[in-house]
Amino acid sequence: MICVILLLSTVLYAERLPNQLLQESSENTPFSSPQMACIPCRGPGPDPEAEYSKVTSNRPLKNWGRSYQFTPAVVVEAATFEDVIEAVQDTEKYPTPVRALGNIHTVTEAVVNEGGTVVLMRKLNQIIAVGNDDEGQTVTAQAGTTLLELHNWLGKKGLEMLVAPEIGDASVGSIVGSVTKDAGPGPPSETGSLYKAIVGVKYVDHMGRVVRLSKKEHAAELGLFKCSEGLLGIVLEVTFRVFPESLVQLSLKIMNTKDMVKKISTDILSKTRTAFILVQPELSFIETREPAPEGAEASSEFWWSLIAAFKLPNFQHGLVLFPFPLLKFLPYRACLYRRTQVNHYGEPGPRDNRLDFSWYEYPFERFEEVVTAFNAFTLDFAERHNGWRPGACATYFMERMTNKPHGWFSCKGKGYEKAGMSFTLDPIFNNPNDPNWRAFVKECNVFAVAHGGRVALTQTREMDRDTYLACPGQVPLKEAPNKRFTTPFFARFVEREGEDIEIPL
Repeated sequence: MICVILLLSTVLYAERLPNQLLQESSENTPFSSPQMACIPCRGPGPDPEAEYSKVTSNRPLKNWGRSYQFTPAVVVEAATFEDVIEAVQDTEKYPTPVRALGNIHTVTEAVVNEGGTVVLMRKLNQIIAVGNDDEGQTVTAQAGTTLLELHNWLGKKGLEMLVAPEIGDASVGSIVGSVTKDAGPGPPSETGSLYKAIVGVKYVDHMGRVVRLSKKEHAAELGLFKCSEGLLGIVLEVTFRVFPESLVQLSLKIMNTKDMVKKISTDILSKTRTAFILVQPELSFIETREPAPEGAEASSEFWWSLIAAFKLPNFQHGLVLFPFPLLKFLPYRACLYRRTQVNHYGEPGPRDNRLDFSWYEYPFERFEEVVTAFNAFTLDFAERHNGWRPGACATYFMERMTNKPHGWFSCKGKGYEKAGMSFTLDPIFNNPNDPNWRAFVKECNVFAVAHGGRVALTQTREMDRDTYLACPGQVPLKEAPNKRFTTPFFARFVEREGEDIEIPL
């Protein structure tokens, strides 16, 4: 019966998708141009069939979701560290500002660098080595390596990172200064965000100098760099904490949302169990995750492949068909490795449904209050917009970091001062350029300010300076060394645009 429901859901999805063709218009797409022939974003790693020269001019780029299209003056396909250094040092050949990009999965305007220099890092995708430090094992990888590549490589060696965000096409360089979240179990000091897993970086600063930072020797400076949104330098290598690979037990249940918010602390979360939840006003999809029982074996590949055949296309295409009511008849339990939760999202066509979201953080102590208010806000928006509403909200839980300087997942700002848990409430939709979706996100930003929520510049859409600074614990970005790395988007949020700021080493 379970197999039949899964297969039927997948077939229904495949049949419905062509009827969900979405309109792409220059009117609703920032920085778009009707005659622009955009270069497809490739999957993990460099495309061996691509024949780009190292440097090209006026080459149009877009993010994966096709919500932002722009034309840098110069695009550099970096194949060596020297290519990156040259792009930073030679200000005549490579116009300011300079911005490094990976597979361009960012959902916000943070990727846009119109008329500047973009350094594509995808060819710098070597995994260098497993090492050791005073706290345990590490792995070092070049900045263009994708999370999927790294997780699979580690799995072959019986190792894992305890944080496994499901969008595996993100490059490790791109996530150093950006928010990440995951619902994996484990020690709170090591899980929830890749910020915790990063123990070293090598980067090129605004003068073209190669700088190395390690958690052991430069803890404060490394923390500042990991808050910098990429404004302090272009990452060359990243070193992560790794552990012996272990099984995680996933279990699914569907609950009435009103019951879910009341039972979150008693029936869903525990000291060893966390959860990923898709929240709708009526029902919630709850996937709990905890260490597998002692002696448990990994679930069969066939069983997990069947579940993944349903989950992956639905998430990739923005929950265009996610049958919450049907899923209550499909409870599943599986023992899996974290790397099986890391996915490759294929390149969407111009009319395909595709995942888009906007990120918000709230204190866990206010979970019932905030979720209840947000669902009421969603239903009110639907009444005002002919029934339109997002597919669901993705919710993750994680312990805040007492040593993080500011912003997301820090212990800074009203309501977040003490060590404790936060949760995210990220609305999801299937067309980044839909006018209703964009209007909804703008109202979500207002809701976040009114309810003590926080935002992230690389994952919260439609963001402006006033809204950003109104959120608890957010500060004007002090990390911009000078205009070399400060694109017009980030210039809205920096404190001292144009001033050199050195990291003392």
